[in-house]
Amino acid sequence: MYYATRRIIELESLLLVDIPETVWPAAVEMVYLQIERAGKLPAHHRS
Repeated sequence: MYYATRRIIELESLLLVDIPETVWPAAVEMVYLQIERAGKLPAHHRS
């Protein structure tokens, strides 16, 4: 049983690629910036 478990873990590690970080498209960054700035607007402009 121990060998089978170790083998499964080994095979999974070959299939799963390490991804250091997520790269967001520029459009997503634009939306986040607009949301951050929305809090600075007067109340009648937020809705």
